Amino acid sequence: MKTIELNRCGETEIRYDRTVVALPGYFRPTKQWDLVVIRRGQLLMALELKSRGGPSFGNNANNRCEEAIGSGDDFRQAQSAGAFGPGATVSGAFSKFVSTTPQIIGTSPAT
Repeated sequence: MKTIELNRCGETEIRYDRTVVALPGYFRPTKQWDLVVIRRGQLLMALELKSRGGPSFGNNANNRCEEAIGSGDDFRQAQSAGAFGPGATVSGAFSKFVSTTPQIIGTSPAT
């Protein structure tokens, strides 16, 4: 968030309170995001953060990938339908940050 604050232009809002970060969806009425950046009244970025730890590491990783694909498609469809305002062009991206743990750097059996 510090990077966003340091690089923001005038009239930029950074919202991260769960009560004000709901955006319209296409396949669902709304979607809660962890952080939303709005500049001059137009949506600039929506960010969702997820954990991949826990005892069920493999299943959790798979679920997170499926969730990213579904959220991305819902976001794209909503944008195409004009849910973010006329002419809104919001860029989307998916980034995966992985910590170095024995589960991740361990060897897997050959297939």
